[in-house]
Amino acid sequence: MHRRLTCRVKHAVWTLVALLCVPIMPPSARVQTAIVRGVPGSCAMASGRGPTILRTIRGGGQAAAVDEQTNRVFIIGQAGVVALDATTGQPLHSGAVGGAPVAIAIDTRHGHVFTANLARGRGGDPSGSVSMLDATSGRLLRVVPLSGLPSMVAVDERAGRVVTLNGARHSVSILDAVDGRLLRTVPVGDWPDSLAVDARTGRAVVATRRAVSVLDTSDGAILRTIAITPASGVPNTALAVDELHGHVFVASAPTPDAHLDYQGLVFAMLDATSGDILARITARVADIPFAVDDWTGHIVTATFDAARAHSGVGIIETRHETVLHNTALGYSPPAALTVARGMGRIFVLSQSPIDRRTLAPTGPGVLRSLDVTTGALCGQPIPVGAVGAGVGRRVVVDQGAKRVFVLGDNAVRVLDSTRL
Repeated sequence: MHRRLTCRVKHAVWTLVALLCVPIMPPSARVQTAIVRGVPGSCAMASGRGPTILRTIRGGGQAAAVDEQTNRVFIIGQAGVVALDATTGQPLHSGAVGGAPVAIAIDTRHGHVFTANLARGRGGDPSGSVSMLDATSGRLLRVVPLSGLPSMVAVDERAGRVVTLNGARHSVSILDAVDGRLLRTVPVGDWPDSLAVDARTGRAVVATRRAVSVLDTSDGAILRTIAITPASGVPNTALAVDELHGHVFVASAPTPDAHLDYQGLVFAMLDATSGDILARITARVADIPFAVDDWTGHIVTATFDAARAHSGVGIIETRHETVLHNTALGYSPPAALTVARGMGRIFVLSQSPIDRRTLAPTGPGVLRSLDVTTGALCGQPIPVGAVGAGVGRRVVVDQGAKRVFVLGDNAVRVLDSTRL
């Protein structure tokens, strides 16, 4: 089945107008590795004046969420949840959440912050909880016990629902975003490890080792389960939602032995409403992490050159199955990346370089800024302290305040994006 979705995208800052065509491709499409030159970039937006790192908050951070309506950033730190002023980085309040928090989400509609917390029940049984806090004061409003080690949390503000991923119990839980009540727990299959919510369609998408399930966030009903991985059971590894075009991207390894011989990733593109598989895009250079530029529908992904052992960042144009740009970053693989289309930027947090013989860090991790259209590097890399591998490493952006928050191993750093 083929269809075309055509829309006009205008970049107001540089007054560039591009026609965006995102067709539905046939299954098993393969990304070509040719490098194609794009529209000239605009790295000149960086002013180059004043300090880049505005504030350093010791202690590191596990996860973060931005509330642009109240100009606050909420970070999971050693003391629980810390609220920062998004412009200055000044801590506003902090408090414990009744467990060991590992994930965080904000409901701006009701003014609540939710954290997924790990714990151990009696006899060592895996358990945990979800905490609900007042976003203005930081006051702990409610702690809801859950089983199964909740590891991810997301909010559907339209439906007034909170969704948690409970890996050890192979389930997701649905909570009321207004009062925090547990409404339903739904089995979704073996070891779910990725969760994304598309608030536009009221769908939650859960990736397990063998399939992807689409749920109605209002009541938790499973609308469809789609087999994504091959019969070998290669696990799905990550999800990203493109709300503008109504797509969900699921990344997985192409073969069972991909961990022994690097072979890239396969991106399955799903219709966010129906769960239909619209395309399968094989990208031999792609790696985790990845994100989606929802203005263009392009996949922005970490890349790896196996021959030279070099890492980078690639922009994949799904219409022509082409790697538009693949920017080399050297030997330090990306630990996190995010697309800030309103700033015209891709921000990439690279791990600290490691000595190949001793595996010891040889320098700090760095934050890089790339042009979102051309992939060109903007300015110089900014050292941001120790950055190891792992899901706790994050870079989040408040586009209204023009701030970038880097969650490293030992500190949270607040950077002025206009200097990058």
